Amino acid sequence: MRTTVKVRAKVNTAHVKRRYQAGRNKSLDRIGSFTMQSAKKQFLNKQPKKKPEWRRVGEQNGIPVLEVTFRPPTTGRVTSWKTGRGRAANGFLRGSVRYDRDDRKGSVVIGPAERTVWLNKIQEFGGSRTVAYRYLSRSPVEQLKSGHAIPQGMGRGSRQGRDAKGRFLKGTGGEAYVVMRKDAQTGKRTKAGVFKTESGKVKPGRYMAQGLDKVRQRIPKAFANFVSGP
Repeated sequence: MRTTVKVRAKVNTAHVKRRYQAGRNKSLDRIGSFTMQSAKKQFLNKQPKKKPEWRRVGEQNGIPVLEVTFRPPTTGRVTSWKTGRGRAANGFLRGSVRYDRDDRKGSVVIGPAERTVWLNKIQEFGGSRTVAYRYLSRSPVEQLKSGHAIPQGMGRGSRQGRDAKGRFLKGTGGEAYVVMRKDAQTGKRTKAGVFKTESGKVKPGRYMAQGLDKVRQRIPKAFANFVSGP
């Protein structure tokens, strides 16, 4: 004689759905977080130099025009230059990377904050942009407001004078017009105007792509057993 037992269970569909969504969202948050951190690690996160680099970019009225920069580029890497000092210092590009969860689509998006989309986009994919060499002052100077003097031999009237110990005498760098290279559309304007503009190419940095590649194998594991509880 065979006995058949039938069991009827009422499934609380709404409860199961809530548990599913809660587990899925937790997994998406985990994926968004470690992918975002991986993308941030692809940046060089550096402080601007204390001693600037100088480059001659032209001449005006017989006086040299020098470009000065405290943030020289690093070949093959995207640098996120820090602002501030100590523990409060944070790289601008690096700090703008965010992640956001889309509960309706059940997905997560990692990318730059809205204010820096154009800048991060050109750093990621490369492209062309116009840069402007903006004067720091309307007239030639022998040193910057920060106290950094025109380098020896680069300005007009530069003298090779040395003291008794062979050290260069102060103020022998001569005078020059000083400019800084800025993005032509969004760079900070100055009353002194623009020396010249030029078009340049930015090589793709692929920091987002590289960041994703380094954690891609972790993504499926983040969904393991994501639904739990009664």
